[in-house]
Amino acid sequence: SQKWVEVGYREQETETHVPSLLFYVQDNGIGIQPEQCSKVFALFRRLHPHDRYGGGFGVGLAVVNQIINRHNGQIWVESTPGTGSTFFFSIPSVEPLWNCDKT
Repeated sequence: SQKWVEVGYREQETETHVPSLLFYVQDNGIGIQPEQCSKVFALFRRLHPHDRYGGGFGVGLAVVNQIINRHNGQIWVESTPGTGSTFFFSIPSVEPLWNCDKT
């Protein structure tokens, strides 16, 4: 089957009634076993040997996790082995520090 990736977002309201953005990246790839989902965010942690599924060093999602945490956000994955994965992350909304429309 043809591989695909979808990227999107939606605005959501949190328990503190502060709006935040919920982003997602979804694919129809190999998926992740439920017991492995938290491990994909660990630095230098790969779930497969280097010669399978495009290589990599296990750094990408660890860096994304650090960036999201630094901005007081959250990141998680929902996945079904053999069907694909959806990575979600949210970042609390903040007022811009400047507005180019003001004179």
